[in-house]
Amino acid sequence: MRQANSGRSGAVRVQTLDATDLSAMEKHGQRTDASGQARRVSEDEPLVRGGLDVVARRDEHVEGRKQQGKTKAIHALVQFPQDLIPNTAIAQRAMLGFAVDFINDFYGGDAVFAARLDRDEKGTHKVDVFFLPRWEFQYKDGRQQGRCGLGQFTKKEARKRFGKDDRRAQGSALQDAWFEYLRDEMKVPGVMPPERKKSVAKDRVEPEVYALQKDRDGLRQIQGRLKAKQSALSAKQQQIEKDADAVAAQLKILGKRATQMEKIRHRNR
Repeated sequence: MRQANSGRSGAVRVQTLDATDLSAMEKHGQRTDASGQARRVSEDEPLVRGGLDVVARRDEHVEGRKQQGKTKAIHALVQFPQDLIPNTAIAQRAMLGFAVDFINDFYGGDAVFAARLDRDEKGTHKVDVFFLPRWEFQYKDGRQQGRCGLGQFTKKEARKRFGKDDRRAQGSALQDAWFEYLRDEMKVPGVMPPERKKSVAKDRVEPEVYALQKDRDGLRQIQGRLKAKQSALSAKQQQIEKDADAVAAQLKILGKRATQMEKIRHRNR
């Protein structure tokens, strides 16, 4: 059943990434993975901010800063109301820019290092944004230190709006902020707020993310098999080295015996 606000509201889904996730998403954006190729319906090139080499872009983004936490990067899938925004080249470029501006604004002003709007898939009202908030931390003595990490941005927004910062409140704060941005900043006519979830279950996984997770799981299985083979080869190598040492020892003994026999032969002449 079609929801009342379907196609007339936006959504933002956020996922933290480790190094493997980020590398997989880079391959997906560059269309060098199986799922990226399978989802293509045209040869249209993506609209890009920063670059498709998101791993290198992330490294440049955090260079010289102290990392807070273990999150390598954050991925936001920013969805626009497809029934209210035309599917034109001008609108697509605008959506890319607005998605980057919103994520930057919500996460402290300096967060985004890359973004992409795919135009070779069926849906062109979604923007992939890659980011990690950056900020300046000031010590009591006045010293400053550049830092980066997940930060407390969603928790602060949740507490401001709802007086609590549990996961559901954080998610609602992000969705409400996006609706207000669509309405007040972009001035999208007829935009509707997102429907409140009736449960606190984790957000469903987007097809793009699900495909990437499958690719990652497959790569991890291959990695496990390679490690097992490497261990077996290492054990064989160790045995070969032991056998070589034993042969060398035997050759040394035989050499000594040969020398002794040669000395005896000379004495008997």
